[in-house]
Amino acid sequence: MPRNLDLGALRSLIAIAETGGVTRAAQRLHLTQSAVSMQIKRLEENLDIALLSREGRGVSLTRRGEELLPLARKLIALNDEIVEQMSTPEHVGEVVFGAPHDIIHPHVPIVLRQFNEDFPGVHVRLISSLSQVLHEKFASGEADVIITTEASLKPGGETLERRPLIWVGAHGGRAWRRRPVPLSFEQRCAFRPLSQKALEDAGIEWTSATDTEFLDAAVATIAADLAICTLMQGQESINLAEIDHGGELPTLPSLNINLYAVSGTHNPLASRLADYVRAAFKGLPLEPRSVAAE
Repeated sequence: MPRNLDLGALRSLIAIAETGGVTRAAQRLHLTQSAVSMQIKRLEENLDIALLSREGRGVSLTRRGEELLPLARKLIALNDEIVEQMSTPEHVGEVVFGAPHDIIHPHVPIVLRQFNEDFPGVHVRLISSLSQVLHEKFASGEADVIITTEASLKPGGETLERRPLIWVGAHGGRAWRRRPVPLSFEQRCAFRPLSQKALEDAGIEWTSATDTEFLDAAVATIAADLAICTLMQGQESINLAEIDHGGELPTLPSLNINLYAVSGTHNPLASRLADYVRAAFKGLPLEPRSVAAE
């Protein structure tokens, strides 16, 4: 039956040879003197040889101990090389991932967490902005993977989901009953012109309740029941609720949630992140796979 050597005992043997004593070896290894002595005793029993010669108060290696010393150093060096190589992240680098604020939850946090666990050496930088801005960053190479909300699909992309827009307002609010209908959107929100056109086509007047570049300001106005807006179905927040208007507001169009990613041959890590995004939106398990085959 093969016998396994105790690497800790071999480290102790090397330390004794280099420091000239058990006490100093124990100090170097941050062990007690008795622990080092016990390791050497077990190693001697395992090999059935004497490794240390104790003469008076000093300690030195026996002839067999001297023979073992260079072999022990090789084995420890190989062990340390294996540990370093296998514990170093397989992949390192950065991937820039873009998503509009209104579709970050619930999938994006799941994707980020799982990707970080599977590729700890890769930093994923998240950009949250409007779909138009994300497309600009993707085209310029500033983003590697983006998901967008838009009416159509641009070349090179794929549609993950298609969802209807819905009218949202304050919980129990009545702002939607006012005429003209007060609307609150960020200035560059893609849902803004779609909502305005739907109202105009239905012969309903509207007015802008805010003029802001920031989402929080628009949401604050809506949560205070001073205005309404539109979101993709399923993206209502704790501050906003779908309006049960009973047909008094027009039906809104459906939009795509699209995915765009750089080619795997140019950035295999971005391709893997895109796989994670697809899986999350389809409710599939996120399974790690080496990028070497990309």
